[in-house]
Amino acid sequence: YINRLAILSIIIIALIFRVYLAAPKQPPNPITMRASSDISNYRNGYPNKKDNPKINQNFLFYSNRIKSQPDGDYIDEIHAKWKGNYRLLEWHHSYIQWLFPIREMGVNFHAYELQLSEAEAIKKDEKCKKRVLKSYKMMLDFYGMVLVDENTGEVKRSKNWEDRYDNLNFSLHNALRITRILKCLGELGFEHLKAGWIRFFIEEIFDHKQLRNLRKSLENYFIGTLRNDDKRKEIEDYYYSKEKNKNQEKKSKDSDNNVVMAERTSSVITMTDVQDDSETSLVENEKKNSEEHRDPETNNNSEDASTEPASEPAEAEASIPAPAPAPAESNYLSNEVSGELENLSAETEDKINSSNTKMNTFEDCNN
Repeated sequence: YINRLAILSIIIIALIFRVYLAAPKQPPNPITMRASSDISNYRNGYPNKKDNPKINQNFLFYSNRIKSQPDGDYIDEIHAKWKGNYRLLEWHHSYIQWLFPIREMGVNFHAYELQLSEAEAIKKDEKCKKRVLKSYKMMLDFYGMVLVDENTGEVKRSKNWEDRYDNLNFSLHNALRITRILKCLGELGFEHLKAGWIRFFIEEIFDHKQLRNLRKSLENYFIGTLRNDDKRKEIEDYYYSKEKNKNQEKKSKDSDNNVVMAERTSSVITMTDVQDDSETSLVENEKKNSEEHRDPETNNNSEDASTEPASEPAEAEASIPAPAPAPAESNYLSNEVSGELENLSAETEDKINSSNTKMNTFEDCNN
């Protein structure tokens, strides 16, 4: 039984070890590995989806022939009236699926998934392409940004970026909108604009300490929408270089803080030592001054007492000082008592003489 149990344990350990060796120690591409499945499907062209040529509502909308639904408008009217109306663009949740259609169903059931045939028709129509670019610029303005170069996709801050950044940083549903916009740009012939926008997000987050709440979306989704492998690798390297520099700055800052704390602790200890030394020296000085200012006669007596030899017992008794004289108050009391005694004696003597006189008179009468 023991042998069988040992063999079984060895087999289990071997299997666990084999699984451990087979498992990847570190993902080769953390951003790609953490990207959601829809990002992978997007880059791979949605292999499980079939095109439906009968659906063309997105093309009709960008041709300015139908309104967005519900509570929407024609695309040209949206560009003319909705741009700059930030409250409307923030709280209206149905227009984004029409302005940036993708091959996925959104929360607006009145909108339609983009079909490949529609995408090709929009890319071939110059007016439709210009409207798509105008929609992109309108949303950039909503986020506090502006497109600088239509060829490279370079983006910079707009004049009112601070107010718009506050909204973007705390209204996180806009991160979902940005992911949709990036996907749509790739579907409708504007793949070259995406890298510049994503690079701008990286610089705002790491260099300027802005839009920090978008960092996870940037890492897991925005970068993953780049379909070109070389361009995606370039942006990933750029992202990781910024992240590495940030970590190094943090470590350097922590190290500097530790040095400052050590210096402060050392200075406190030094000050305590100096204070102890000063207190000790002060006590010694006070002791020395007290010895110097003592009564010279007392000092002489102490010196004499310490130098003269001890005398005989008789001499010691003779050297005992006489008792101190009584205070003046005691003398006054003694004189007062003596006076009272003299008065009593005089009164007694008078009474005796009076008695003798009476006795002599009584004897004379008897005779």
